[in-house]
Amino acid sequence: MVHSALKQTSGGDAVLAEYGSKNTLSSEMRRVLVNIVVGHMVERHGTIPSRNQKEKYALGVVTLFPSLKDPFSKKGYEHFYDADGGTGYIAWRLKTVQRNTKKRNKPRISKRSETGLSGPSWNRCSSSEQQDEDTLREAIAFLTQSTDETQIIPKMRETFHYRHSLVHDPNKTTDILKTFPTFLNTKGLVNQDFSLLFSSETSSKLLEMWDTTFKARIIEEAIGLTLNAVVRSLLLSANNQRESEHCSDWDSDMATLLLLLHLLPPTPGKKV
Repeated sequence: MVHSALKQTSGGDAVLAEYGSKNTLSSEMRRVLVNIVVGHMVERHGTIPSRNQKEKYALGVVTLFPSLKDPFSKKGYEHFYDADGGTGYIAWRLKTVQRNTKKRNKPRISKRSETGLSGPSWNRCSSSEQQDEDTLREAIAFLTQSTDETQIIPKMRETFHYRHSLVHDPNKTTDILKTFPTFLNTKGLVNQDFSLLFSSETSSKLLEMWDTTFKARIIEEAIGLTLNAVVRSLLLSANNQRESEHCSDWDSDMATLLLLLHLLPPTPGKKV
């Protein structure tokens, strides 16, 4: 079924050719695959296909392209469609198709005639903005599964603006490491985000002076902190005392950065 959809649709041969030569698909080619599969599904079953139909297509994808199967999931195709959570590449693409269909079928009503307002007062959602949302979801899903640093680093760059918005949302800051667990085991990601936030010129100055100036001073100041279990653990890691059972799992540089957080004064708040 999936093979037939690819052979009948423009771009399908390119998907088959790339898989045949590389035994995998790039993110861009996987997106083409999902768009073709969903288009084929909508053409035959409408914009609201059943759960069983979506599962059949997801199974068809990993059957035709075995290397795309997730060996750590129960059925192997949940990243394409997870019936329990209603998530996955196919589910997200379907939602986009459904939204676009509603927009096309919705009667066009003049905003000016309703409220006397027009132009910038009218809230619009362009198709390019929606595509960005779909790309973001796919990138986050990819990051939770991949261990390939050559792919993780550019994907983390793509998701920087969304991640930065989480930092400034007090209700979501604790979810950052849950959403982007690659921070915990991939080197260079903190430096990359710092560069994107402050420009490469500023970030290079920090790196140039880190070992010679900043790091030693932070550790020296941290010694004067109240030595609770967390601070003591970070100090051991910052000083590369890895043999101690009480040191943290962070490397020396990251432990020093975390000590800096303990040195920063609390933000001013309202008096109780």
